[in-house]
Amino acid sequence: MKQSLTSYTRLKKLIKEALLVKEERTSTVSKSRAKSSVKQIEKGKRDDGMGKFDAKVFAVKDGKKTELKTLADFDKHSSGYEYSLEPLNESKTKDCGCGCGGCNKKSHSISITLTEAEEKTVDKFEALMKKGLPTAAQLKKLPPSKKDKELNEAVGVTIATLVLGAPGILKVLSYISQAVGWLFGANKGDGNMFSRGLMKASKWLHHKYIDGIAAGLKATYPERYKNKNDKIVEEDAQIVYAGMLAVAIMLTGIGAAHAATQVAKTLEVAHIGVDVADIASIASELSSAGAAAA
Repeated sequence: MKQSLTSYTRLKKLIKEALLVKEERTSTVSKSRAKSSVKQIEKGKRDDGMGKFDAKVFAVKDGKKTELKTLADFDKHSSGYEYSLEPLNESKTKDCGCGCGGCNKKSHSISITLTEAEEKTVDKFEALMKKGLPTAAQLKKLPPSKKDKELNEAVGVTIATLVLGAPGILKVLSYISQAVGWLFGANKGDGNMFSRGLMKASKWLHHKYIDGIAAGLKATYPERYKNKNDKIVEEDAQIVYAGMLAVAIMLTGIGAAHAATQVAKTLEVAHIGVDVADIASIASELSSAGAAAA
């Protein structure tokens, strides 16, 4: 464990702001993410300062959707509901090349122009990210943790605690860190190019990693997840993946809150809704553990 965490903390990398993407496809989000979005709707602006919050939040139950415009609305629909975000002002566009499968309909209004050299850089980044996919795919074969029952019965166990107790899952962080670090270095610290390059990369890569992490959590902690549905496991896996990305930013000296905001915007492009507070929390714990191990 100590050896693995030490190697991760030596990697220097940065994930800059993601481009805002408007989508027609409804994005199902966690309860905490939905509540955070409603707060932004009430304030009339995004938490990250990137303008007006341009999406609607819905509570969904038995196929019926109810729009949530205020926290009072949310409180009335806080039990037994699923939640979704639906961006406003959709426009038709050609396939943006993101690989999401829906761009030939109404989908991404994305504008990323890369030079031929930059396109090659993105291709290299994708190739590096793909190196970790076989490891992610094998996480489903991880042995159960000896502390599974203990952690399941304990109070206040965080997702970060679960990750730190699963060296197999932590291996994924190594591949992600190397790929992201290379991309930033290849652009010589150019934050704008780095951001464009990251957004141009195929979004399915994020989902592949999250699927693998979800399988790894279920395999490592069968007692904890045996009575929970797949949606809960997926949400935990999304937080884990987001936390791994945020740790990279924090290692450059950026605070947890800022790093979490950048990651949340990045994953939003791939239809992955993770609350900024959840990202900051797990990233801080993982970073602290890595610093202690070093």
